[in-house]
Amino acid sequence: MPKIKHSRTKKPPEGFEDIEPTLLEFAQKMKDAENEPHEGKRRVESLWPIFRLHHQRSRYIYDLYYKREAISMEVYDYCLKLGYADANLIAKWKKPGFERLCCLRCIQPKDTNFGTTCICRVPKSKLEEGRIVECVLCGCRGCSSTDFTSAKKDKSKQKTPEEINIQQDSLQELQELQELQVEQTEQTSQISQIEPLTSYEKEENQNERKESE
Repeated sequence: MPKIKHSRTKKPPEGFEDIEPTLLEFAQKMKDAENEPHEGKRRVESLWPIFRLHHQRSRYIYDLYYKREAISMEVYDYCLKLGYADANLIAKWKKPGFERLCCLRCIQPKDTNFGTTCICRVPKSKLEEGRIVECVLCGCRGCSSTDFTSAKKDKSKQKTPEEINIQQDSLQELQELQELQVEQTEQTSQISQIEPLTSYEKEENQNERKESE
């Protein structure tokens, strides 16, 4: 939870006011999640919304600074100091293989029954087909980096409607060109098959023209 502001709290750096409304919305959602009735839910399940909001808020600060470069280092450090983002979780996101880590507990062997990482860290390609994964600790359904990498590759292979239309037009033009070439080839072959007139036939043609005149 973010630290409570008081008179001795350091003044926010310039630019913090731009993201403060969003952080206040996260704070209100966090209060609503904490006050939500837990009847009919398991003890761990009642904490899932809090873990998800904590992840979303940290990801929001992380993306603003590292991805979009929309905030300064002073604003970023201020958010970490006041607890608006989890510095330890962000430190893991910067390491290969942990870019989409849901929470720190999922990589702590002591928090699992078999002394390994959580099942949500296992790539979907390594699991049984159709198996639904749901982390007991935070409700995550899969945060392996390889799953997001393969999804991006599949998405990049998909063609946009404009690209599909251009490809169809090119195929149609190519087909028309091939048909025109075939037609010209047939005409050329027909002309080559015509036998030239002999000298006798030429004379007869000339005599016929004179008589007709």
